[in-house]
Amino acid sequence: MKNLYNLEDMKEYKDFIDLVKEQFSQSLQTVINKDLSLDISEFFTASLEDIYGEIENPVCIKGVETENNYNFGVLFSLKDVSVLVDYMMMGEGEAKDTLDDETKDGIKELITQLISSLNVPLKEKYNKKFNFTVVDVFTDLVEDETEYASLKFSINTEKIDSSFIFFIDSAFNSVIESGDNLEESEPDFSNFNEGFVDKESAGSNNIDLLLDVEIPVSVKIGSTKLYLKDILELGPGKIIELEEYAEEPVELLVNNKVIARGEVVVVDGYFGLRIKEIVSKAERIKKLKD
Repeated sequence: MKNLYNLEDMKEYKDFIDLVKEQFSQSLQTVINKDLSLDISEFFTASLEDIYGEIENPVCIKGVETENNYNFGVLFSLKDVSVLVDYMMMGEGEAKDTLDDETKDGIKELITQLISSLNVPLKEKYNKKFNFTVVDVFTDLVEDETEYASLKFSINTEKIDSSFIFFIDSAFNSVIESGDNLEESEPDFSNFNEGFVDKESAGSNNIDLLLDVEIPVSVKIGSTKLYLKDILELGPGKIIELEEYAEEPVELLVNNKVIARGEVVVVDGYFGLRIKEIVSKAERIKKLKD
């Protein structure tokens, strides 16, 4: 059964929902690199079965908030979420009618970035640690007796004028309701100057520490597979034919991950790499299932 609530009469909930709306809006715009408008159309409690009835041809992305063990989920129509995934992959916003493995991986990445945007702001607001983690993506309704607090968003962007739902275990209400009851202690300024570090200086020092970390970098010109008997027959003058064509760019790898491509050059008698292309975010996402 679906129970609707009026947010104007529930200040602590409205503050939480405004926070979710702001984070989701910023995260989605960043991920898909498109302007969009996001508004709350409904706040209600319902079972997963009732939530499913709100969205046509739904795809459910379920997860767990691991620090406090709250179940949560996001419900999109397959058409809308596939458009968002295609935008994320730097496409033109192609909609799909079936949930293939590539789209499923893209949905996981999209929702992971969306939902993880809540971790830090919620910690700052409620003084508790949060860790929202995506578990699985599915289309069939699974048996679930949990009552969920649900936010129905209207989303409007290029090729999308629709709705999606974020839902979380109603037990999470205890966190929201405790928000206005957090005790505010009197600040102690007695040792204010002790150990004071300028924020810009601290940030610079942290970056400097990272800059001193050594990371293995290698250049890959190609690869092939050989039978063990062929490897045993290798000797001086033997030519190994690689699977790549001579005109194809070579790959720059950091920790065995391709980050760029380019061409081999010779500088003062040493081999070098002239970078011609930085691997896009979309291509890195495509490698998630590899």
